[in-house]
Amino acid sequence: SFKPEQYSYYPDYPPFYEKLSQHFGIPQDRIVVGLGAEDLIRSLYMICCDPGDGVAVTWPSCAMYEVYTKILDLQFCPLWTEPGKNLAPIDWSRLPPSLRLVFIVNPGQPVETCLMPDEIRELAVQCRDRGVVLVIDEAYFSFGAPSALRLIYEFDNLVILRSFSKAFGLAGLRCGFAMTQPRLARALHAIRLSGEVPAYTMHIVSWFLGNYHPRVADGIEWIVRGRQLLMRRFGEVAFKDYGAYANHILVDLESPKLCVSIVDQLAAKGIRIRQSWATRPFDQHALITCGGPDLMAKFWNELTNIQCGGSGS
Repeated sequence: SFKPEQYSYYPDYPPFYEKLSQHFGIPQDRIVVGLGAEDLIRSLYMICCDPGDGVAVTWPSCAMYEVYTKILDLQFCPLWTEPGKNLAPIDWSRLPPSLRLVFIVNPGQPVETCLMPDEIRELAVQCRDRGVVLVIDEAYFSFGAPSALRLIYEFDNLVILRSFSKAFGLAGLRCGFAMTQPRLARALHAIRLSGEVPAYTMHIVSWFLGNYHPRVADGIEWIVRGRQLLMRRFGEVAFKDYGAYANHILVDLESPKLCVSIVDQLAAKGIRIRQSWATRPFDQHALITCGGPDLMAKFWNELTNIQCGGSGS
């Protein structure tokens, strides 16, 4: 449905902003589109921080959070998370006075911490009292986690980030957006490129917004069922696994050596799961991105063949 002549035109943003506004119920002056959530993360660093300022991030998380602090000469302040536990209250005394941004990935990845809206409201108050902008990265929203979106009407220091990469399954299109109060939205718009999101990306995303039911909603439900199946399988063999809010589960394989072996053997079969953390206890954990029940059943068969020397039991 994308007409050939449309490739000759520069992107037309207003209709896309209107579709986002209608779908999410947020006024257009509170929305800023970018090249995925990552583009907006970098932009927030640029508008909120000067060299030497501090940025706190739930950690481990997307590597680019730390990369951009190095590029922009900022202080990176990890808020460490632990498998099986929710995010601990922030100890403000351990953070620098120059702190300007706090990023909470909610739900988290690889550790699936998940703050409820009342907890985020309390944190927003603490940040506001310190002149800090609070950013809730909801890239993994839609698989069971609550959203803090409505809090942007209560706080002028709150930003919600969303992506079309996970629930919509459109990672290759590189499209995300921020929702906040108009003053911060104008600041983000001020440093945008003039045409960063291509016309075909907005066209395809618009199609998915218009076909959310059943196209996207059924896909989310399919992944949730696959996640639940895989968690039951790990529970049957007494491995600890964590996953209730996102499209992945974190599994404790109890041994760094076993974890690396399993990851490598699956990779040899063309199956990619993640184990890339050197610090304990993450070095014995693997992160598995989930698909539907049929795919997860096939994955489980491959996994048990590796663990049991090909017996399949």
